[in-house]
Amino acid sequence: MIKLEINDKKYKLPTSWDELTLEDYCKVFYKLSTGSEDEDAIMKFKRDRENESIILSRLLGEADDFCLGLPINVYAKLNESVKYLYDVDFLKKNSKAGIIIDGKRYSIPPFNEMSLRQYIDADVVLQEKENELQYIELLAILLTSKDKEGKWIPYNGDYQELMGKLRKMPCSESLGIVYHFFKKGEALKGISKHSMREAVVSR
Repeated sequence: MIKLEINDKKYKLPTSWDELTLEDYCKVFYKLSTGSEDEDAIMKFKRDRENESIILSRLLGEADDFCLGLPINVYAKLNESVKYLYDVDFLKKNSKAGIIIDGKRYSIPPFNEMSLRQYIDADVVLQEKENELQYIELLAILLTSKDKEGKWIPYNGDYQELMGKLRKMPCSESLGIVYHFFKKGEALKGISKHSMREAVVSR
């Protein structure tokens, strides 16, 4: 963690995955510009630099344009300190199908072993347009543990406590499962389709 002072205001900047919570991660990457497939190299470079400044500003707890006003040498030093955020190799290496929370292992069960309620709750969250913690809420709904006999414990709709724990977990412990399921699209794929199909079958 870097402690610094800018314009007589003190800041703390997380410099590793251990110091960044899953909630912080979701907030700093929320609704960044993704550009278009046909943009040229100059536009892509400009967009990437703008996104970097937004991420850095959010990490400092400031408005998105805050870091654009910093001296170049200060900005460059701070940006170098958070280069771990762009370490794709780390994400790939630490991708995992389960997560340990309070000594209990959680994972996402196969779609055919989920309840209709779990499908619907996940689908509702997926449809939300303004939810910076969407990934965390979706993860809290989908994550399930097993009983002593190795069977998935039924989802009961009460996921707020688990969501609260996920929010506070360091990325070094929690981001692996996010990358495994969400970035690869394995958990999101077909949830709406399955939800609609199961709803029709159950009528």
